[in-house]
Amino acid sequence: ERRDFELLYSMMKKAGISWVRSDLQWWHYMAKDGTCANSADMPVIAGASEAGLNFLPILGSAAPDYFQPWGKHQNEFAEYVRFCAEKYRGVVKYWEIVNEPNAGGPWLPNADEYPVALKNAYQALKAADAENTVLYGGTAQVPIPWIERTFQLGAAEYFDVMNVHTYVGDPESVFDMLLPLRELMKKYGVGDKPIWITETGLPSIPASSFY
Repeated sequence: ERRDFELLYSMMKKAGISWVRSDLQWWHYMAKDGTCANSADMPVIAGASEAGLNFLPILGSAAPDYFQPWGKHQNEFAEYVRFCAEKYRGVVKYWEIVNEPNAGGPWLPNADEYPVALKNAYQALKAADAENTVLYGGTAQVPIPWIERTFQLGAAEYFDVMNVHTYVGDPESVFDMLLPLRELMKKYGVGDKPIWITETGLPSIPASSFY
C-alpha cells in the first residue's frame, strides 16, 4: 500500500510545488538526559528528494519542557543540531534555525540568545557538510529592531539566507516591508545575501470586525 507522503509528494509535484518545509522536533531527537536517538523521519525526508522536491527542516522551534527556558540549554541545542546534521548529511541541504524566534515565550530564544543558537547551528551544519545552506529563523513579520539586535551580537555572520514571514493585507506592501530589511543587511555587511519568504498569506475575504 502506498505511503501517504509518497502520494502527497506526487500531488505536490504535479501542482508545481518544489519545497517541503517541516519541523524536526527537538524532543523527538533528544531525551531529557541529553542523549540523541534515531527517529523514523528518514523515509519521509529522503522521499522528498526522491520525488524531486527540496526538504527544508526547521530546527529548535519549540524547546521541550525539560529544556526550558531556552537560553539555559544552548549546549543541548547544539548537540541536537549536530546529530541531525550528521543523520541527514547528503540528504538535506537547507536548514532553518528556529521558526519565528521573535514570537516570544520560554520555548523560543530571545534576541540576545538567538545569535548564540544560530552560531552553534551554523558551525555544526557547515562542519557536517560545507555545502549546507543555513537560513536565519523565519521571523514573524519583519521585526527590524529584533533582527538588528541579533546582528549587533554577531548573528549576521552565521546565516546564508535571511528568512521572514510576511502576512499582509495586499501583496504590494511586501516590498515596503522588505526594503528596510535590505538596508539593515547592507549596514551590517550582508546586503548581498538573499531574502526568502518561507511563510506568507493574504486574506481572501473583505476585512471584518468579527476577525
